[in-house]
Amino acid sequence: DASDVPVDETLNTVRLAVGGTLDAARIALRTKGPAVNLLGGFHHAAPGRAAGMCPVNDMAIAVAALRSEGFRGQVVIIDLDAHPPDGTAECFRGDRSAWIGSISGSNWDGIPGADETVLPEGSSDGPYLEALDSLLGRMPAHPALAFVIAGGDVMANDRFGKLAVTLDGVRRRDLAVAAALEGVPSVWLPGGGYHHDAWK
Repeated sequence: DASDVPVDETLNTVRLAVGGTLDAARIALRTKGPAVNLLGGFHHAAPGRAAGMCPVNDMAIAVAALRSEGFRGQVVIIDLDAHPPDGTAECFRGDRSAWIGSISGSNWDGIPGADETVLPEGSSDGPYLEALDSLLGRMPAHPALAFVIAGGDVMANDRFGKLAVTLDGVRRRDLAVAAALEGVPSVWLPGGGYHHDAWK
């Protein structure tokens, strides 16, 4: 029941998650390399609404905070969760300095503002990695900051994902993205994962 939810504790967790993404972005910009927040990637939340287990959009909040501090660079968001980045696209609608690239296994009739690739249900390593190579080829060159949602829900038999990538395929995915972002400040976030191997 909703009355059983410990509101203060829940909100504190949300604040910590968002603060973790912002801190990771600051660290990435300072070190010119990758940083990780193990609680983030809330890509379904849009301005004014939560959705899909995402209370707020931590990436959009982090970029807004950085912009208020004077950051003006190109931002790329590589969304590799099994579901489309509907909320993130809403958050960055009209922002020409932000590019959102996505590979998912769920067709939600197109996400305006995102460079979206929807794979057929059950797609495994080969088609997924081919689509990733193509997506990375379309990514703007030399972004100032990148966010990567390295979703674990792309794996076969995930409760909510519809793809069938193996653990080795996910590892190859992440290595390919890391190579493409070499020298780019980047924030890695876990996004979804509802499978016994998703934490790996």
